Amino acid sequence: ISESATKHRALMWYISDMGLRGYLPWTISPAATSKESYPAGFDYVCYHGKDMGINEPLPSFRMKVWRRSCYDMEYLQLAKAKDAARARNLVSEMCPYQANPGNPYKIVEFPVQNNNPEDWELARLELAGIILGKDLLKGAKRAGRIEGAPEKFVDQVWGY
Repeated sequence: ISESATKHRALMWYISDMGLRGYLPWTISPAATSKESYPAGFDYVCYHGKDMGINEPLPSFRMKVWRRSCYDMEYLQLAKAKDAARARNLVSEMCPYQANPGNPYKIVEFPVQNNNPEDWELARLELAGIILGKDLLKGAKRAGRIEGAPEKFVDQVWGY
């Protein structure tokens, strides 16, 4: 896997923070017989099912992550309506921008600093708490970046 799931999850957080309405991924992998090759991950939202004996497209894990991030975007909008400062602070913690002095444009740096999928779930829970006006974290703290090979955090992602 050449791109982490948290990169795609963070994308909607950045898009929401910038006031944009969404993102349209559309890449479909070439047919099983095609000689075209792209890096693992790329922007595929579905794959050709022929390799698995199915003659129809199969959704990718990335599609599931993007769907999750779309829900996050809804949570962010609802949380901003309740407490904009807390919601923006959480976005800043999860998705910091690269320093860009004297330039009005925000620069997003990938890979995302926090690649821990459990932290992204806690961040969503914190957004739900903002929306409901309750402490849903019950003392849970984000652990931060998982160091090491991508397989370490990929293993955790499969638990979703």
